[in-house]
Amino acid sequence: MSKPLLFALVLSALIIASPAYSQPVEISIEPAGAEAMINTQATYQLEITNNQNFPLEAIITVRGPHLEWLSPPDFLVFIPASSSATRTITFYPTGSERGGFNYNIEVADRVRAGVKASTPIVLSVTDPMEIKDFAVRKEGASVTGELSFDSTERQNVNIIFEMIDSSGKKVSIVNAEMKDVLGESTLKQAVPIPADAYAGLYSLKASIKGYKILYDISSIRNFEVEPVRNMIQSESRESNPIYDTVTITVTNQGNVEETGHTVQGSAPSDLVTGFVTNPDGCSDSGDTKTCTYAVGLLKPGESKNIVYRVEYWPRYLPIVTVVVILLVIAAGSYMKFTKPVIRKRTIQKEAFGHAVVLELRNPFRRIKDVFISDFIPHLAAVEEEFEAAKPHITPAQAGTELVWKLGDLSPGDQRILTYRIRSTVRSGLRMPRAQLRYIDSKGVERRIYSNEAVA
Repeated sequence: MSKPLLFALVLSALIIASPAYSQPVEISIEPAGAEAMINTQATYQLEITNNQNFPLEAIITVRGPHLEWLSPPDFLVFIPASSSATRTITFYPTGSERGGFNYNIEVADRVRAGVKASTPIVLSVTDPMEIKDFAVRKEGASVTGELSFDSTERQNVNIIFEMIDSSGKKVSIVNAEMKDVLGESTLKQAVPIPADAYAGLYSLKASIKGYKILYDISSIRNFEVEPVRNMIQSESRESNPIYDTVTITVTNQGNVEETGHTVQGSAPSDLVTGFVTNPDGCSDSGDTKTCTYAVGLLKPGESKNIVYRVEYWPRYLPIVTVVVILLVIAAGSYMKFTKPVIRKRTIQKEAFGHAVVLELRNPFRRIKDVFISDFIPHLAAVEEEFEAAKPHITPAQAGTELVWKLGDLSPGDQRILTYRIRSTVRSGLRMPRAQLRYIDSKGVERRIYSNEAVA
């Protein structure tokens, strides 16, 4: 037999005797895609087949996001020759991320490099709740949200409705709880619009939060708050006999800022208007003065006061003037008729002799340390014969001074002092005024003078 023929027969026998050609390692996984909710598990069954004529020390490796959900992330499996083994791969999603996550499962021989196999899987993380529809409708002073949702698990849920302005600020919040929710449900909830909310674009956000199974899903819709202009004005008055204080209160009960609003205040023209708030201008029409005041910027919900006074004293001025004059006259009369009085007179006794009489009356007041002094000109001389109290006599070149010390006098007391003089002229001698000096009830020294006399 020739050599070529022998080689062909041996090769054919080897081919017939050997099994069909296959990969050294094969893997399959069921299911290829799984779903899991947060805080629940998803399980995959991994089957590893060793097609080799020797054992396989296989390392299982999972690559992809959130490997913290996997338990365990990689492990070692010993598979005899021409055998298979099954392992369970479990994911337990946590946190708040939802959606589809792609992973790659790889099995590799720990001893022989290049001997490996891999397959992809998909993990879908879902919520046990799905929002089907969310409609928003503004109704008067509130906005109503109608939320339709579907629950795959029987559960209690908290539904939060939030009204949000254009800057992202939450201006109104309403909470609603629903128990034993399963399947499709609908909730209608009215959310009050704040009285000071500006006109403009707003959003209503509905959020569903689970208790037993933690999740947070939401939907948001926009709506418009139409402009409303509503300026309210009220007036109050505080009165007293001198003036009235008038307060005009302006309140913006609309939902837009007001900048050009003005108010008017009026008063009779014959009265004085005192301005606490300065007006922009005033005008007279007949018997009435009208002033205009600018309110300025007034935000929704804000109030401002315009204050002025109507003063009545111009009408009282003539009366007050008369009263003051009468009081002055009365005070003068009182002082005149209540203060002590001293009078001086002379009586001619003979051709060159005269008697001088000083009369003191104290009608209403108590006075202290009373002194009376009188002066005799040098053309006359005093005769030192006194019918009543004797004075202290002090001679001088210009004449002679007489001083009486009378002490204290009570109301109604009187004193009459008499002395005699002898004149060098027959008549026409002018006698100066006598002086009364005393301390009044307030401790003030007072001086009162008599009339002049002619001897």
